[in-house]
Amino acid sequence: MNTKLVLKVYAVYSLLMGAVFLFMAAKVLDGMGVMEPSSLFMATQQIWGTYIVGVGAIAWFMSGSEEADFFKGMVTLTGLVVVVTLYHIFIQGLGAVPLYLNIVVNGGVAAFCWPKMR
Repeated sequence: MNTKLVLKVYAVYSLLMGAVFLFMAAKVLDGMGVMEPSSLFMATQQIWGTYIVGVGAIAWFMSGSEEADFFKGMVTLTGLVVVVTLYHIFIQGLGAVPLYLNIVVNGGVAAFCWPKMR
């Protein structure tokens, strides 16, 4: 697979997913089944969205890199996104297609980057 293409597609995905959480937190929480989201919970979603936008920007600008340190960072970042997503699903009792999709995409990127980080 072409590393540059995979990371550019992942960057676009992350930018879109992060923007949705950042600018449409109430809609996202409504879709997850949260009846009355608190302002603290919405702020948490917006912070998470900002983080995901940052991951997308890093992936976009570093997509041509073949350095092991970059791929170590990508595995760490995408793994962290998977952990945070699992936290939202299990601890807070949320479940929605975007959360499951987020786990699959970030897990796939981590698996793709894993052999390159050595």
